[in-house]
Amino acid sequence: RGYAKNGHAPSLHGLQVAYGTWCVLAAYEILLRRLAKRRPFSDARGIFISHAADWKKEAGLELAGNISRKLEALAEAAPRFRLLHGAPVRKRLASFFKEKKRLVGLYNAFELPKTPKALGCSKAEARFALEHAVDIRPRVTVFDLLHAVGGFGGVRRSAGV
Repeated sequence: RGYAKNGHAPSLHGLQVAYGTWCVLAAYEILLRRLAKRRPFSDARGIFISHAADWKKEAGLELAGNISRKLEALAEAAPRFRLLHGAPVRKRLASFFKEKKRLVGLYNAFELPKTPKALGCSKAEARFALEHAVDIRPRVTVFDLLHAVGGFGGVRRSAGV
């Protein structure tokens, strides 16, 4: 979106990856909490239809084809979503967070961005990126799963947006 609107990104790609990693960590933590509460998966297809309009309006980009491929991937994967409610899967996902304290230390030691401001972009830009990251590639990600179990509220707070 930054390139489409401004012709440049707000910061270096590696710093964007660091911030994205921070956001993904928060997303997995929130997903695990929601799965532990047995939150049902909903059909989030309507979100993607509205996203196509957002991309057109915000960046002048036509992503209907991308979003169509994403919807196909979600339809194929949806029957397996319920497997995520199983304790073995949640236990495997939870193992990612054993090293969280170390990761936080690395972010602090190397002054890696944990907020949009540290990345050089606004909260609105970061919010758009988080909510619309699911639109770009036709694969199922943790952000797709969050859409299906209640949205991004906690991730936005953890990511400073």
